[in-house]
Amino acid sequence: MLTISIMTTGVKKERMREVADKFFQFRLAAEREDKQRNAVIGESWVEVQNSGDVIELAYGGHDSRKRVFRFKGFVTEAKVVSFYLETIGRPDEESKATFQQAFEGFKFYVP
Repeated sequence: MLTISIMTTGVKKERMREVADKFFQFRLAAEREDKQRNAVIGESWVEVQNSGDVIELAYGGHDSRKRVFRFKGFVTEAKVVSFYLETIGRPDEESKATFQQAFEGFKFYVP
């Protein structure tokens, strides 16, 4: 399952990091919300890109239901973009390759 969402924001540049951090916390809370699936989050980050015009956030993980999931998001002054891929019963490396292949074809304009 692949989900791409775009929300317009109108955030001032000096508040982009605050918005990115809050969005990231919402995403992680949603993954951990269902206690029956025991989600485990692996590597994650929130980073300002070199230009300072984009903040990238990402994480990956798996759960007791054999779901492997990956998330990548971007915050700009104009929008928040989310890219989420979930596979079931596939090894982590296969899920990672699927995510990378899908993401390589994805382009969006900053702002």
